Amino acid sequence: MAHQSAAFAEVIISTKNKEDLQDFIYLQLLSEKGQPYNTTLLEVFDFGRVDKEKVFNILEPLITKNEDNYQVELRVNGTGRWSFRRNIEWFFEQALTEDYKDENINKIRNRLEKVKLEAIFDIIDFEASSDYIDNSIYKIESFNGEHTLTTLEEEFHNYNAENLMKFEYCDWAIDKKYALDYLEEFKQEAKDSELPQQLLEDNEKLRKVLSKLDDTIYTEFDEFIVQIFRKPIIVT
Repeated sequence: MAHQSAAFAEVIISTKNKEDLQDFIYLQLLSEKGQPYNTTLLEVFDFGRVDKEKVFNILEPLITKNEDNYQVELRVNGTGRWSFRRNIEWFFEQALTEDYKDENINKIRNRLEKVKLEAIFDIIDFEASSDYIDNSIYKIESFNGEHTLTTLEEEFHNYNAENLMKFEYCDWAIDKKYALDYLEEFKQEAKDSELPQQLLEDNEKLRKVLSKLDDTIYTEFDEFIVQIFRKPIIVT
């Protein structure tokens, strides 16, 4: 079974014609319904039926003209199959190859297949089982049925407690590495816990105990303390 990643992003979608831009976003919303690996455009997303007029009304004040193109910047939440980069690869393809029940919508799809469309995604993608956080910028282009992905900036980080907080995936987290790297901070947090004072006053012994833990990340301090107690005698 494929692992899922959790992504947060901003996307700038652009093309020469304002109507094409609006229509593509409408198709994207339609094609997203029921998808297990979603790319959700937050400003225009709705759990119910996709209302074209409502979508266009939301987009109207958000669309800007930049040189020769119209563009819109939207926030994105997504679930990737192994990675959210795959979602970006099929961002245009999914909407422009869907067989819609309404033939008028299929006519819009056929028209947009021949239009130059571009989307630039600035993402933070978290995947625990593969131990990475992808903080990169990707560009996907669509024209005449061809879809081209370009990496503009690529930056990967380890999936650990410190980086989860750095990239605001959670407000607070701790793991073995964080406790060892910030030992004094950990000791301050732990002074009111059930850990023996004797252990907290012996840095060498405390480091040895912490080093025996696995790499699990915890978002509750008490749960982390419980794991320490599950190890062999912590004070001798």
